[in-house]
Amino acid sequence: MNSIRLLISVLLCCLTFSAYSQQRQIKGILKTNTGKPVAYATVTVKSQNQSILAFKASDIDGNFSLLLPDTVKITELFIEVNYLGYKKSVTPIAQGKVSYEILMEEQVIDLSEIEIKSRPRIRSSGDTLSYDVGSFAKEEDRTIGDVIKRMPGMEVNESGQIKYNGKDISNLYVDGDDLLDDRYGVGTKTIPNGMVQDVEVMQNHQPNKVLKGKALSEDVALNLKIKDTARLKLAGQIKVGAGLPGQYDEEINSILFNKKYKMLNVLKGNNTGTDLAPELTAFNQPGMRSNLGNSRPSPLLSTGTVGVPELPTNRYYFNNSGSLNANNLFNIWNGWQLKTNASLLVDKNKMDYLSVNETYIGQDTINYTEQQYIEKSPFIADLSVRLEANKDKYYFNNSLKLGYNKQMGRGALLNNNLNMGQYFKSQVADFSNRLQYIPAISKNNVISLNWYLNYFNNPQTLNINPGINADVFNGGLAYKGINQYVETPTWFSNASIGVRFSKGLIKQNYQFAVQNEWQELNSELRFNQIDGQKTPYIGNPDNHVEWTRHQTYLNSNYELKKGKWETILSLPLSLQYIAYRIRPSALVKKRTAFCLIPASEQNIIFRLKIICQQIMLTLTRQVI
Repeated sequence: MNSIRLLISVLLCCLTFSAYSQQRQIKGILKTNTGKPVAYATVTVKSQNQSILAFKASDIDGNFSLLLPDTVKITELFIEVNYLGYKKSVTPIAQGKVSYEILMEEQVIDLSEIEIKSRPRIRSSGDTLSYDVGSFAKEEDRTIGDVIKRMPGMEVNESGQIKYNGKDISNLYVDGDDLLDDRYGVGTKTIPNGMVQDVEVMQNHQPNKVLKGKALSEDVALNLKIKDTARLKLAGQIKVGAGLPGQYDEEINSILFNKKYKMLNVLKGNNTGTDLAPELTAFNQPGMRSNLGNSRPSPLLSTGTVGVPELPTNRYYFNNSGSLNANNLFNIWNGWQLKTNASLLVDKNKMDYLSVNETYIGQDTINYTEQQYIEKSPFIADLSVRLEANKDKYYFNNSLKLGYNKQMGRGALLNNNLNMGQYFKSQVADFSNRLQYIPAISKNNVISLNWYLNYFNNPQTLNINPGINADVFNGGLAYKGINQYVETPTWFSNASIGVRFSKGLIKQNYQFAVQNEWQELNSELRFNQIDGQKTPYIGNPDNHVEWTRHQTYLNSNYELKKGKWETILSLPLSLQYIAYRIRPSALVKKRTAFCLIPASEQNIIFRLKIICQQIMLTLTRQVI
């Protein structure tokens, strides 16, 4: 990790000192007298001289959470809540009190007394709402994520994921281009708010031009409309922070957003308790795999160590982290795009844990003491290459993704004078390729061809020393330790062809698909004996299970939208074959079933939805 620090320091070639302090959490919920949650209200922590120390909007359930420095005197602060249609609420913060329940009182507003002094902050055009960034930005804001948090209806969590009215966004575009490919957390934490003119919320968003007006969509997407002046030149930032004892927090980035070429490249390093892993999160990938029917096997091994405490990350996360996030998009020719996204994370973090319990029983006391020292060293690398053409006549996309995730961890446990050490290693190999081609065969009709292929494997190793419970595991003979190994290599394929007819009142979509999955379970359990031999568990051979699933399904969808009403009728038919074989016993089991269930295995055949008109626009102009 010293090499990471040296590399970043050389690149930055300058030094600035900053101080770091611990933080405390203030959380609560906003309700009316009837128990109704108050969503998207502005919650601010202020001092007696009206200085703002923290602010955030409540979520859809009325909950809020704020972080305050430990250096402030808590009894001199108060929580102020403002929301149009409710009286302003002021609640003093008490020493030692963390959670607050604040009752909001509704207030009737006489519109005749309102004087308009400024232009609206939000504009509406069809299904698109445009938030003017300059109207919401404050002097203390550094990135566009800081401003989005303040916009009504918006919510940005610690990882950078965005919700609009409680719904996860499907895409974050930069001037209409999907530069960040679902890993947009690095964008919300890096793009300066001064580069962005508007944040556009696109409801009922259909990303494929050839399907606009031909397929219903419930997705919500965001587009960052870049200022004209910001498109003309390369921008970048350098941040170097240092503190005692031996702390550092460094970042360098380069940004360019023009029509031909877009890039967002970020290099970071810190040991101040900031977790960089969330910036590598692909927020919508699990949902995409679920829709295709690709349910990956869960990890089977883990250390018997404590989990993450319910505290702010920098209170327990003692790290040494470095990350690289490179995103580059080229508009090649005639609507064709080539995009590359690469990310890398190296880290080393540790956590100490101590627990003491005393149980009083009659005339006796039972004491239990547990002490743990945990050290983890993750290494994560991802690369994706995407070729795409999004035109009115057809849509083409081929996405190749490669992923590697190596996790190593050590845990030293002391339980009532019983010492036990654990060493855990996990290596994830992930390869996928997705091909989509959707051409229009007439003005109202399209066909679609899709093929998704994925290989996933997560071999894991767990070593425990010294040997424990010899009477249970090793026939009463003392031994040195246990080695356990398990892997679940999986191949998954989903190929489909569909045709969509959109002429007339009812839109029709028919899809035929073939889904194949091959999976193995291989495991070993070995005991390190005193004489150096490695022996298996007595009377239990190693596991070798082969499992296959093949499914053919025909799905018919009928969509009707008229005014505010939207109706979808789904009639899916599925023929499924499942078999497994256990070696070396040669046990084979097979089963074939005909089902009337959606391919995504959601037991919903018919659903009716009312699309509510958004009243947020009139409630959030704030033109007084």
